[in-house]
Amino acid sequence: MAKIIKVFFLLTAAFLFPAAVLADEGGELLWWMVGDVGSISGTDKNGNVHLASELGVQKARVRYDNGSGESGYLTLWSLDENNDFVQEADSAAGVGLPAEYYGSLAGLSGDSASYSFVIELGNWSDGRWTGMMESESVNYGYLAAQKHIASWDNIAPVDSTYWSPSSYQVIPEPDGALLLLLGGALLSLRRRHGAKDAG
Repeated sequence: MAKIIKVFFLLTAAFLFPAAVLADEGGELLWWMVGDVGSISGTDKNGNVHLASELGVQKARVRYDNGSGESGYLTLWSLDENNDFVQEADSAAGVGLPAEYYGSLAGLSGDSASYSFVIELGNWSDGRWTGMMESESVNYGYLAAQKHIASWDNIAPVDSTYWSPSSYQVIPEPDGALLLLLGGALLSLRRRHGAKDAG
């Protein structure tokens, strides 16, 4: 009976006081921000500058990578009007822009110093992310030194600053017509080789 009461208390505390759950999981958060879509620009592989609004960007999310094949998306939290932490429902689906959020580092395995982070801008549709822009990759050490990463417990960040990348790269989407043309060329090449082998 005592175990049931303890579990009930922990679940109730997790629901009512999510910041306490963050502290129990390690409490380190990455504070980040992306401004209004109309003020964000990115450069494509040819050096052309595009506005995020031209590309239809609506959402942002934070990707992590430890350099050894482990990657994913930070669980995102925001502060409500009472300065209480509120968890976002699906961090992989991103959050609307403009955005000011906290990414929990509690789920990262191993040494935090091995991780790097990227802000991705795009859209979530039909259970799929369509990436359009991404920031440069920034490592944990730099973000911590700039006070973008800190341990916060039950209060809004104090003596910290948000990470707001100044530049983005445009991610090229595969061109359907180009893929169709390439497929047709490969098919005709295969038929030509097949005809030579038969003759």
